[in-house]
Amino acid sequence: MLSRPSRYQCHVFTDLVGIQWVIFMPMATIALVDFIVASSLCYLLATSRTGFSRSGTV
Repeated sequence: MLSRPSRYQCHVFTDLVGIQWVIFMPMATIALVDFIVASSLCYLLATSRTGFSRSGTV
């Protein structure tokens, strides 16, 4: 028999202390993905020089 998934119910603001990971995990995941995207773009820009002297620098 399948059981119902439990829900988080917070009746007062101090109840949020017990479920901090629910709040921080999505933010940490977004920050990690943002860091990976920014690092990838920096690497791509650093390695894709055209070879022309006037367009190599801004």
